Amino acid sequence: MGEAIPMNMMILIMAFAYVIVPILFFIELWRGKFVSRRSWLLYTVMVGLFTIYLFFIGHWDFFSYYLRIMVMVLFFIMALRSYFKVKHLPRRGPRKRWRYRLSLLLYTVLSAYFGLAVLAAWSGYFYDGKPVRLQFPLKDGVYYTGHGGNATVINYHNAYPPQAFALDIVRLNRFGTRAAGLAPDEWERFVIYGDVIYSPCTGKVTEAKDGLKQMVPFEMGEKTQEYRKKHAAGNHVIIRCQGVDILMAHMIPGSVAVKKGEPVEVGDPIGKVGNSGNTSEPHLHIHAERDGKGVPMTFEDRFLKRNSLMFSE
Repeated sequence: MGEAIPMNMMILIMAFAYVIVPILFFIELWRGKFVSRRSWLLYTVMVGLFTIYLFFIGHWDFFSYYLRIMVMVLFFIMALRSYFKVKHLPRRGPRKRWRYRLSLLLYTVLSAYFGLAVLAAWSGYFYDGKPVRLQFPLKDGVYYTGHGGNATVINYHNAYPPQAFALDIVRLNRFGTRAAGLAPDEWERFVIYGDVIYSPCTGKVTEAKDGLKQMVPFEMGEKTQEYRKKHAAGNHVIIRCQGVDILMAHMIPGSVAVKKGEPVEVGDPIGKVGNSGNTSEPHLHIHAERDGKGVPMTFEDRFLKRNSLMFSE
């Protein structure tokens, strides 16, 4: 397997998609230089679906959760302003001009693409069967779900049956980002690093692993591939409760506070968030499994998806 896309390149791609592209789209709406109401409508629908696509699917903890809201608000402002600039235009444009017809086709194709992606993301907000009801395992912060839900477009774990409803959780600072910097290489610069993990349920520890080294953030190349594959969960704890196994992974070495066979009560400290195992940056991975299949989880009766927030005290 070749090297993954370098993190700096990934951030540039995300910045272009989340910031530059919306700005360019919104400028065009602001200018309102359309030749017909039909072209304006198709363009606005395309931009709206793209904005909704980013709203549901984007990883906003990199740039700011607040920016997620701002982009959506700006779209509505720009769309409303442009409407008043184009409402006097003819309904149809010059159909014999190939550029005009091509632009309509492009807007339609892109609208269909973003619309289908939004529907795929929306489908991940629902699940079948009875969930396991848990207490949120982190306290004293605003926590953000980076991966979560019942669709691969918002939760890559969903492609693997045992982890179908797994969550990757980070903590946000006052600026709505998960770290001091876009891609820091120091654990301590991630807001969640070192946060205490508490047992989400009352049960029995069936597995507790400690002593594995931590990975340098974003060191995901070939030289660490064998180690990450062998120790995917890193330092971790598995608790059997309510007939399912709850795994919490990637803890700091030396922080695991329970042993195999011990009973635990809901709220007992079991470890600290770190960056051990197959992980690109400090976060808490948690999933519920029964007989090799993932089980949906709810926290305070909420089913968490990408971009969900938990305000924990």
